[in-house]
Amino acid sequence: MSVTNLTFGELRFQCQKRHSGLDPDVLDSYINERYRRLVRRVPWQRLKIQSVIPTVAEYTAGTVAVTLGSDAITGTDTVWTAEMDGRCIRFGSDAAYYEFSYASATTGVLDRDYEGASDALASYSIWQNIFPLPADCRQLVTIRVTDVARDLDQVSAEELDEMAATRTSTGNPILYALHMDDGSAPPRQQVEVYPVPIEVTALPFWYIQDPAMFDISETSSYFPTWINPNVIYDGVAADVCGKEKDYAGKKLYEADFLRGMNEMLAAECERTPGAQIQMAERFTRHRDRRGIALTFPFELP
Repeated sequence: MSVTNLTFGELRFQCQKRHSGLDPDVLDSYINERYRRLVRRVPWQRLKIQSVIPTVAEYTAGTVAVTLGSDAITGTDTVWTAEMDGRCIRFGSDAAYYEFSYASATTGVLDRDYEGASDALASYSIWQNIFPLPADCRQLVTIRVTDVARDLDQVSAEELDEMAATRTSTGNPILYALHMDDGSAPPRQQVEVYPVPIEVTALPFWYIQDPAMFDISETSSYFPTWINPNVIYDGVAADVCGKEKDYAGKKLYEADFLRGMNEMLAAECERTPGAQIQMAERFTRHRDRRGIALTFPFELP
């Protein structure tokens, strides 16, 4: 497979020579759409990125006045900041938790009316267990823990709710679940980790990047070296034939596009090392206990 390191402008120029009568804006959309289809076809190893999730320390300074049936809270000797907006807050020994909205260093708002007994000097904790992923994250691959050589187990949000509805355990995370997107524009994927981290640390993770489409004004931007430009050419030709209602030509060029993409996939498989499939620890940890019971058929002290 011949691969040439082309810029967007160079590839567009070649396409313009092949399809001279095509509107430039339409041509640019065809190029970008075929590029999108290629990079989203599989989780290419060349698009695998490493990053970290920075956790935050819980905040417990001072006390809080809470009132049954009110969503307003007032702090004493607190220094709340805008960075705490959207985090969770729990009061005293109450298992229920709320979403905290920052108003000032000593005032805040809960996501719903307070459900516990009124208390003018309640202890509290503000913490975070939901973290946004990078804006270019298309697929989260794995999250690692830092104290032992293992990955966090992935569970569904429903499973996490069944295991820990009130999220009361704290410590080093061992599980994660994909969470709803945040409210940014464009929205970012989020992930929830559990137990709730209450110290500053970093959770390394790998993800598959979703590359940005080419800006038509940045003609000097390069295509990735592993992208075969002939595959883009064939895809654009298929789109042009479709626009001109040359359906036989579209079928031929579409077949060439798929054939070229399959060649790229074959090369990807050759580069990708084999991986042994293993069950997550939460499905196998009972085996150790069963082995002990068989070895010692009596109650251990």
